[in-house]
Amino acid sequence: MGLPKLPAAVAATIASGDLTRFKEPYQPNSMALEEIASQVTQHGQPRIVQWCCDQGFRPPRESLNSEFFSSAVVGASPAVFQVLVDHGFDLNAHESEACSDALACAVMSGEYEFAKWLLEHGDRATPHDPYHGPSAISWTIRGDSADQEMLKLLLDHGHDLERSGAGVVAAYEENVEALRLLLDRGLNIDDRDIAWYSYDGDSDESH
Repeated sequence: MGLPKLPAAVAATIASGDLTRFKEPYQPNSMALEEIASQVTQHGQPRIVQWCCDQGFRPPRESLNSEFFSSAVVGASPAVFQVLVDHGFDLNAHESEACSDALACAVMSGEYEFAKWLLEHGDRATPHDPYHGPSAISWTIRGDSADQEMLKLLLDHGHDLERSGAGVVAAYEENVEALRLLLDRGLNIDDRDIAWYSYDGDSDESH
């Protein structure tokens, strides 16, 4: 069951991030702090997130497919996530079927600064693979999403390359720079394991 939607005036002030303006239309008896916090995280507004916590809201410590977590990773705000962590949010205890954990979401969205913040604040260095589609590290190597800096960031923080299939992806995509970096970081050239679900929902393929 979804959370009640907020009045347009409240939603508008949330988008602006103006805490003073937000307090004017806020009605505590008819507006759920959880819904406010969900929208605020999506808009990357740490001051209002902190205000929600001051009013008694507590972010879930862990979750699976929660609306709140999905909103937070869409916002991709390190400042918002710092507030959440300060109030008990466990970076490594949330997942969604859409993009897996927070680090995978950051990598797949190209949110370098967000990914960097996560890694520097205790997120696991090897993100869980998404339920569908390529792994996060493969995402940094393949096609239009290739991102050498993001790949280097993951490797700098100790991403586990064993059975990752990253070398296979780099070779298949003819991404020489990525392959060179992977080899420099200890990639086992005999590791040919790779498996992911295709985008159309077919069963996973192994190469």
